[in-house]
Amino acid sequence: MLQLTRFTTVYEPMQDRLALTGRDAGGHGVTIWLTQRFALRLLPTLFAQLDRSGPAQAVRPNVSAVAPDALRAQAVQAFRQQAARAQQPRLEPVRPHPDSHFELLATEARLGRQGPGLRVLFLGAAGEAAALVLLPLELRQWLDIVHRHWRNAEWPLTIWPAWIVTAAAPAAAGRGYAH
Repeated sequence: MLQLTRFTTVYEPMQDRLALTGRDAGGHGVTIWLTQRFALRLLPTLFAQLDRSGPAQAVRPNVSAVAPDALRAQAVQAFRQQAARAQQPRLEPVRPHPDSHFELLATEARLGRQGPGLRVLFLGAAGEAAALVLLPLELRQWLDIVHRHWRNAEWPLTIWPAWIVTAAAPAAAGRGYAH
């Protein structure tokens, strides 16, 4: 199993999937493929990790139906999301190395704590595995990148909580995110 130290996330239109290409401290690499169906199950759990007031709420057309406490919590989360976006580093993308690289179609994810970070273990059908650890700021930055690619892919936006949608800039998705 690889413990990724850096990774890049891109949307691959020909595959209609997200690709996380990363490497561990030893230079071994992996591309983790995330289908929309898989991401629809994973993302709400990740949102809840950052949403202190409980499960994340999807965008609602009738904002007046949201309680004042929920609006306040969404505003705080949107502010934190905007701050994370502003601190997002611009790094060279991680590229696959042909000699020490494998691919994994994620079929399961297991979440757990590792120090102050969230450990996400991606598992494939054939038993392959790769993990990454994200501090809260890094998780916010990664979700921002995934959201931009999600919009670029023209996948349904209803899964995204209001605090991410509010914080998102109208610009199109970038080429990727390197961590």
